[in-house]
Parts: sequence; C-alpha cells; structure tokens
Amino acid sequence: MGVIRKRQSEWISYYASRMDVGDDGHSEPKRAAGRPLRGLSPARVVPVRMTTEEIAGLKLMAEMAECSVSELIRRAVAAYGG
Repeated sequence: MGVIRKRQSEWISYYASRMDVGDDGHSEPKRAAGRPLRGLSPARVVPVRMTTEEIAGLKLMAEMAECSVSELIRRAVAAYGG
C-alpha cells in the first residue's frame, strides 16, 4: 500500500469514527486546554496591588463595559498608548 493510500485510509477511518459518535465533521474543533493565546507569544500575568475600593470600581466599570476586568485594563493600557 502506497503512502497516499495509507493516508487516505487513515483519513477515512478518522472521520468514520467521528461519525460513529454523532460528529458531523463540520463542527468547531475542540480548543486545546489552557488559556487562550494573546498574540504570537505567550501572555504574562502582571500582579498589581489594589485597594478593595479600586477593585470594586474596576469590577463596576467592567460590568458597565460588558467585558472582563482584564479586558478593561487592556483597553485602558491601549488607550493610554501602550
């Protein structure tokens, strides 16, 4: 069996197994475990100390902007020129 035929056979077996479990073959692929990527390189966590009042203010602003606190901070840094 040639390489191409072997690959075709593997492909057919793979998709047939997906059909057996009710997968139509057109659904979104499952995302890899872990945090979503931000850009081309891995993102870094930056710890920041804040008072309870500052955190409450951030949470309120994020809720009003319908985004996460992290996204709110990213937007603020981008608006500041970062």
